[in-house]
Amino acid sequence: MAVRKEKGDPIDGDAKHNEHFKVQDLMAIGRWKLGKDPKGKKEDLIHLCINTPDPLPRPEWTDEEEERSQELQSTEIKFEDTALNVALTQNVNSVKNNIATLDKEAATELLQALQQRVQETSDVTVDALGNEHAPI
Repeated sequence: MAVRKEKGDPIDGDAKHNEHFKVQDLMAIGRWKLGKDPKGKKEDLIHLCINTPDPLPRPEWTDEEEERSQELQSTEIKFEDTALNVALTQNVNSVKNNIATLDKEAATELLQALQQRVQETSDVTVDALGNEHAPI
């Protein structure tokens, strides 16, 4: 902190020493201590700088943390790692646990959707009579 190295800190009750601080100096010290821009007149800023403790030192950034950060910034996120996957899994479990409470129409719609899903992901086709045909 350049201001502190050059002028030190404001001192409580030492008006002569505190005269050397410009508002910009006090703003810089206050911003460093608070982590945001302080507001107020010069006297308020002096009081703030005197009565606010220095921020705690930041812990060192480890190589493992940097690697994890780079991983998370990757645009290739697996579906299994998304909140949508968690929500879908919860819905599947809910349907499985409550399947007996579905009315006939809802159960039929669910069955048709599942059959369509199987057909879309399978190499086997089903004709109008329900016969399965594998590709040659």
